[in-house]
Amino acid sequence: MEFANDAVCQSTGNRSVEGAGHCASCHTSKNLLGGDSSDYLQGGTLQGWHAPDLTSNPHTGLGSWSKDDIASYLHSGTNNITASSGPMTEAIENSTQYMTPEDLQAIASYLKSLPASDVPKPTPVSMTDPAMKDGKLVFETQCGACHVSNGTGVRKMIPALVNNPQINSPDPASLLNVVLNGTYGPMTHANPTGAGMPAFAEKLSDDNIAAVLTYIRNSWGNAATPVDTRTVAEARKKINVAH
Repeated sequence: MEFANDAVCQSTGNRSVEGAGHCASCHTSKNLLGGDSSDYLQGGTLQGWHAPDLTSNPHTGLGSWSKDDIASYLHSGTNNITASSGPMTEAIENSTQYMTPEDLQAIASYLKSLPASDVPKPTPVSMTDPAMKDGKLVFETQCGACHVSNGTGVRKMIPALVNNPQINSPDPASLLNVVLNGTYGPMTHANPTGAGMPAFAEKLSDDNIAAVLTYIRNSWGNAATPVDTRTVAEARKKINVAH
């Protein structure tokens, strides 16, 4: 099926996003009554995972993604930028991988039409900061072998840490979950052997995890709030993993 014009394509994508996809249930923050806030698809945190901004924000959202990047991610769980984890992997494995290429392109077209959220890009933490120095050491010994020393990862297998909306998100909840618990890679028809990430809860201290996440979130052009030790300790307690 081919769409007559972009407006028809975006309308079809809108129905998929708001209907079958239920994207707002995770990617929109909630108000005090548990309903969707007015920050439509600008990111939301639920059950220890942060669903990132899906607007055209170039820093925290999909501003730097092409329509093909979005379609590939929804079809296979991977693209040249990232790989899915947590609840999004379940959504891809059980739902979006079975959508037609036309439907995926329609969703991509609709998401690319959304105006950018007003989340600003913060000033990155200085490389001279003690947490950045400590984090660099942890990264080089624990993370660099897979994610590569310049943070580019392995295309369509190991997520890049550069210009990744989840990395730059104001809320590091998903990053904490993945580092503490590990995660399995998406396994779809298009990506049958997804690469997983081991858990570091028993290997790294709260100080180490806070430092390495601060380093990752403020290196290679990234910029995000630092992660402190207390935040790591609280996340560890919530998901009940060993120190």
